Amino acid sequence: TQSTWGLGCDYNVLSRNCNHFCHAFASSLGFDVPDWVNRAARFGDRFLPESWVNFIVQKMLTAPPTGDEEPYQGPKVQDIPDNLDHMSVRELKTIMYIHNITWKGLVEKQELVSQIKDYKSQKQRLR
Repeated sequence: TQSTWGLGCDYNVLSRNCNHFCHAFASSLGFDVPDWVNRAARFGDRFLPESWVNFIVQKMLTAPPTGDEEPYQGPKVQDIPDNLDHMSVRELKTIMYIHNITWKGLVEKQELVSQIKDYKSQKQRLR
């Protein structure tokens, strides 16, 4: 597995993590690892933009918790970027998922952008 896995700098929290290593190692010994073991990483690898994952991992590595943090209050509407037209459908659907905005029946990218903009303006009016 050394030649297959190389150095620790090849590590990626979603696409090359400890569960991937364990799966390869177990397979080399003739064992199977259940598919559900790495389900969260597969989901993240498919739906989260790599820039978000890198940002989160970097924050986790550089800012150890002090115990003084404010409790998480959920996603904030001001975190939705203004340049939605330049985002991929994957990034748009990720924003919609995080903010619990439905995209059922929406097919075109511009429909997704419009739905997010409507949600954002509605939330901002309520503040």
